[in-house]
Parts: sequence; C-alpha cells; structure tokens
Amino acid sequence: MHAPRSHRSLHRPAWVGFGLIGLLIVMAIVLYLMFGAGGGGTMQQAAKTRDNSRQLVINVNTRDLLTLIANHRVTYDELPADVAALEAAPGSFNDPWGTELVFEYEDVRATPVIVIVTSAGPDGAFDTEDDVVKREQLPF
Repeated sequence: MHAPRSHRSLHRPAWVGFGLIGLLIVMAIVLYLMFGAGGGGTMQQAAKTRDNSRQLVINVNTRDLLTLIANHRVTYDELPADVAALEAAPGSFNDPWGTELVFEYEDVRATPVIVIVTSAGPDGAFDTEDDVVKREQLPF
C-alpha cells in the first residue's frame, strides 16, 4: 500500500506562480528605463556618453599634438609642417573614427602661435559639415 500523501504536496507554494509574472514585471521596468522616461532614457544617455568620450579623445590628442609641435619648435627652431614631421608613431594622432588629425597655423609670425587642429569627423572626409575644428595656442 501506498503511504498517504501529505497535504502539503498537493499544493504548490504561492511564490511559484510569481515566476512568469515577476519576469514580465522586471522586463517592463527595464524597457521603461531604456526607452521611457524622457524619450530615450538609458539609450540616450549612452549615446551622449559616447559623444562626450569622442570629444575627450579629440581634446587629449589635440593637447598632445600641441605639446609635440612646441617641442619640435624648441628643438629644431622651426614649426613642423605636418604630423609626419613630428616623428610620432603612426596613428598617434587619430580622431575617434580612425582618421589622422591635421593641423595648420593661423599665422606663424604671431605670438602666441595659434594652431588649428581638424578632425574629419564621423564621415572620415575633410571639409564637410561634421568636421571637428579646434583652435588652440601653443603651450610654450
């Protein structure tokens, strides 16, 4: 003969039904945080962070480039014509999209010397609408 079943085994715990409902609630909250509240939520913030980091890369590379230009001027008593003249490693002064930064001087006789550094921007082509142009003076 079989042992009598306990009364407990006939009923599932109350929390078992929460599995699917709980999963749906969690998914709804995540989707709301990503796409709700302000039209973009987390996705908008991620895009803004990405754009800020790209701008930071351009700023850092511009500062490094200006320092090398100033060092070149002190060492050789002349301003370098381009990035290649700086004897930097290839790719050292690329923008976040992989294109090498270019520079020109506003007026080489002026004091301080103003350098115009240009990134081709996301499209990788110079002289287009999305170029990033920075106008900076040499640090020394």
